[in-house]
Amino acid sequence: MNAKIRFWLSLYCFCVLTTDALAEETFHPSRMRFLVHGGYQLTEDLNLRIHFIPAGNLIGPVAPIIHPGLGIKLASWLEMEAVAGWCFATDNPLFSLRVTPTLGDFYAWLDGEYQYPSQNFYWFVQAEYKILDWLQAGVEGEGWGDFKDAPWSNGGGPNLLLRLNHIGADFSLHTRELRGVIKPEFFLRVHVFL
Repeated sequence: MNAKIRFWLSLYCFCVLTTDALAEETFHPSRMRFLVHGGYQLTEDLNLRIHFIPAGNLIGPVAPIIHPGLGIKLASWLEMEAVAGWCFATDNPLFSLRVTPTLGDFYAWLDGEYQYPSQNFYWFVQAEYKILDWLQAGVEGEGWGDFKDAPWSNGGGPNLLLRLNHIGADFSLHTRELRGVIKPEFFLRVHVFL
């Protein structure tokens, strides 16, 4: 093999291996989630909703989750959604309460999910500013664990949300504690709105 080709091939392999090792040392594995949302307006203040996550993490082995819910508009600036669903990974029913306060171009979304009898708990909070009809920026936090003996993982950081008609994408960079190690992670959520 030509010496130049060997040199460049060796340099390329060194760079790839060094970059992979650095990424493993610097970042937790990236996560990607795909979500499908649908709804039906019952009255001016009530709507039926369904949220389906075909897999909790498209890069990992987490099983699907389905969340049917009832959205209730409590005031012009406050909405709540009560959810009863199923997590196929733990084979447990799950119960969730989601609250969305809105003030002009600012809004927040708070979600707490509890599974019984596994006692798994998941929380997610975000606060956003609507820059354009299709662009929002803000911060978010997310965590999970159980109330028995499993360790918790909590994290959060800045995000950027894109909304284009029936599709959306959320890009975020979390600083996460996972198995006692604190590192950054990339998190992408892809949405389809029916």
